[in-house]
Amino acid sequence: MDAGFQPIIVYSPDGRVERTIGREGKGPGEYTRVEALAMMPGDSVVLAHSTVGLTVYSPDGQYVRGGQLFARPDHIVPIADGRFVVNATVRTEQSVGLPFHYVDEGGALVRSFGTENIFPQEGPPFRAMAPFLSAGLLWISEQRQYRLELVDSVGTVSRVIAVETPWWPTFVSPEAVQAFEDSTRPPDRFVYDPTSRPNRLPYRPTFKIASILPDSSGRLWVAYHVHVSDWETLDVGYDGSTSERRLADDMKGRMYQTVVDAVDPESGMLLARRVIPGYGWMANDGAFVHIRYGEDGVISIDVSSVRLRGR
Repeated sequence: MDAGFQPIIVYSPDGRVERTIGREGKGPGEYTRVEALAMMPGDSVVLAHSTVGLTVYSPDGQYVRGGQLFARPDHIVPIADGRFVVNATVRTEQSVGLPFHYVDEGGALVRSFGTENIFPQEGPPFRAMAPFLSAGLLWISEQRQYRLELVDSVGTVSRVIAVETPWWPTFVSPEAVQAFEDSTRPPDRFVYDPTSRPNRLPYRPTFKIASILPDSSGRLWVAYHVHVSDWETLDVGYDGSTSERRLADDMKGRMYQTVVDAVDPESGMLLARRVIPGYGWMANDGAFVHIRYGEDGVISIDVSSVRLRGR
């Protein structure tokens, strides 16, 4: 999503490439860069692209309609009536600081809502959202805070689940976040050198909620990324000619692991937890998508079903 035009690729269940959706350009059904992608009811596809473009494709990849969003989105969730909920930064007087926005079929802003961010030094929040609404409700979390919230269409929070982990504390203020990050910086402070790449990270790799998925039994499946235990000692070992993309991919593969939690939304109880090396997230249909970064630079994708053992 950060490297210019990349086509949307459709794979069959056994991993064969079936087709691509859309093409590069500025006309109907065309785009220059993907910002957010989501599946709609009936397997149609909605694509936010080219900074503020909005396009809907049929299940076979044909152009259906287009529009313009009011801001670049980070996530997009379709609603059954044809509208969408997007997570985006909006700096109007009515919407500044609010993380969520209802938009109509063409992308026009209808209403902004949501709770304030506890990371104000970073501006309006970027949130992780469940991929669909259930009974008009949506599960969300700040990407850097394991605090799941159930919100309605006007942003009223009806349930909060704060899950403790050994990797990341639950914060109550921006000052607490800053104090934690300051305490985890390596002793040799990083000094930027534009002529070479650092052989270590300047501070602890960031915790990040990757996905939230309610299942048909009412449980929540949450995937999040945490650093490996020896992150401070990993030597990246690349010279200045290494591409930014290769460096970013290898850093993800070596520095991070993915934790998958099954959570009871009624009690907030953690039902199960599994740690998986590398980068992954929960997909719309209850599958776990795992990216593996090979030593030869080849990226492969594993797709697995998830269930609680014995249930």
